Amino acid sequence: MSTNYKPSEDVSFDKLRKDIENINGVSIKDNDETSEDQFCITDDENYLWCYRIGRDDVEFARYGSSYVDEILDILSNHLAVDIISEHDEGFWEEEDFEQIEEDIGSDE
Repeated sequence: MSTNYKPSEDVSFDKLRKDIENINGVSIKDNDETSEDQFCITDDENYLWCYRIGRDDVEFARYGSSYVDEILDILSNHLAVDIISEHDEGFWEEEDFEQIEEDIGSDE
C-alpha cells in the first residue's frame, strides 16, 4: 500500500535535494531508483520518496509499512509548509476532487 503527499505550497525539488544534508534527523538513501527526478529520504528506519513534479515542484510517496510521520514533520517544519496526505480533501485540486466523486458515482 502506498500514500502520496504534497506540500501546501510549492517547494523546489532541487533546493530540497540540496537542503537535505542540513536537515537534522533525515538523509538521502541512494539506491538503484535514485535519479535526477526522484530520491529517497530516510530517518534510518523509514523511507519517503521525493519526486519531481512538473518543472521543479515536489510530491512525496510512502510505500509499504514505512512509518513516515516523523520524516513528514521534520520536512514540514524545515520547509514551513503543511504536508497533505492524498486522503485529505485538500490534497486534490477542486476539479480533481469533483472528477473523483463523479467517477465513484458512475461505478455504483
